[in-house]
Amino acid sequence: MNQNLDTFSNPENEIDLKKLFKLLFDSKKLIIVTTIFTTLLALLLITQQKPVYTSAAIIEVGNYHSSSLKTKIIEPLNELIDDLEINFIIKQNITNLRLKAIASRLIEIKYTYPLIENNNELVDKLVKCLKIKHSKILITKTKEVEDQLIDEIELIEAQIEFANSVFLSQNADKKLDVSNHVERINSQIEFEKVNEKLRISNRIDTISDRLPTLSEKIKAVKKVIIEDESNLKLLASKPDLLIQRASESPTLNQIIYSYSVELLNFEAEMDSLLKEKDYLQGQLKALENGNLESEQIFNLYQIKENLQGQLKALENGNLESEKIFNLYRQLNRLKFELESLMNQNPSKTKLVREIETRTIDSKKLYFLILGFFSGLFLSVVTVLIINAFKEEQV
Repeated sequence: MNQNLDTFSNPENEIDLKKLFKLLFDSKKLIIVTTIFTTLLALLLITQQKPVYTSAAIIEVGNYHSSSLKTKIIEPLNELIDDLEINFIIKQNITNLRLKAIASRLIEIKYTYPLIENNNELVDKLVKCLKIKHSKILITKTKEVEDQLIDEIELIEAQIEFANSVFLSQNADKKLDVSNHVERINSQIEFEKVNEKLRISNRIDTISDRLPTLSEKIKAVKKVIIEDESNLKLLASKPDLLIQRASESPTLNQIIYSYSVELLNFEAEMDSLLKEKDYLQGQLKALENGNLESEQIFNLYQIKENLQGQLKALENGNLESEKIFNLYRQLNRLKFELESLMNQNPSKTKLVREIETRTIDSKKLYFLILGFFSGLFLSVVTVLIINAFKEEQV
């Protein structure tokens, strides 16, 4: 072999391309035959190769409404893929099956096999299996949610019934308390009315007692004034006596003036007392007729009206505790959820796109070209080996 390499090498250890090409040209028949043989062999293998098909489908996993009307997927995609891989790939040894989640609710199924009938049958079987499984899960989940809501509704209704019984018992006690309070207010109002009448009557009596005394005083003062005025006129006719009396203090004019002022005061007091008496008599009459009330009595009537309103509301059952109100609100919400759940149209698991089957490209041209170049390479190597063997023999 080393000698053969020396044959194609020049003194500077370079390959002699002319001798190499001459050798290949002289062996062209062998090269052509070998290349044609490998190419035909590759062509034969290609024609014998069976076509491979791949079937694909995209499935949308259904959903349902849970409590509080929240939407939930029937089965999480990761759990669903794990279950399918266990039941089909591992247990049934279907190695060419591929499952992949491509969205929040979409799964792509791919199966590759030489028989197109097997492809469609397996994918269709898997899709039907999923639909049946998820239909059962959907029924079970919906029933669970319905039962849960019904149990919660029954519990709330029992709580409302118990709370109402307690509240009615408390209402009876409260009505009794309010009624007693109203009675106390009525008694207090009557007491205040009696006190007000007594006060007015006493004041009228006091005024009535005072008026005669004032009348007598007014008469006495008037009499004194008349007498002093007569004396003044008498003195005026006697100048000596008038001068003598004028030198005394107080003078007769001053005395008459002081009595006149006192008379005016008595008359003003009497006029004021008469007006007050008339006013008090009017108040007393209005009070007896129920048309007059003091500020304190008015406030008592306001309290009474408020208590009577509470009592009426308690008797009509219009009052309810905050706890019962919240329970009724919760009950109405649960009933609405149950009604919406029973009227819902849940989304079932279904095919988003029909099963598609196509032939996988077997790359025949690639293998044919590979066979051609493999034969060419093999023939050249064979020529070199034969030539090397001949050189060794020589």
